[in-house]
Amino acid sequence: MVNNVDGESTKELATKADLLLLETKLDAKIRLYFIILAFLVLLTNPKAIDLLSKLIGIVK
Repeated sequence: MVNNVDGESTKELATKADLLLLETKLDAKIRLYFIILAFLVLLTNPKAIDLLSKLIGIVK
């Protein structure tokens, strides 16, 4: 990131804490996307619904 301070260009480097915070946010976002994707696959696939119901024990 380049900032102009009184006409001077300075560069800021990300600290380890900044990178850790960014990694944590991305990890949570990816986990959410994975859960949504798994739910959509189970919801739209009839064979997956049958398998899930057999595993849970609703249908024998």
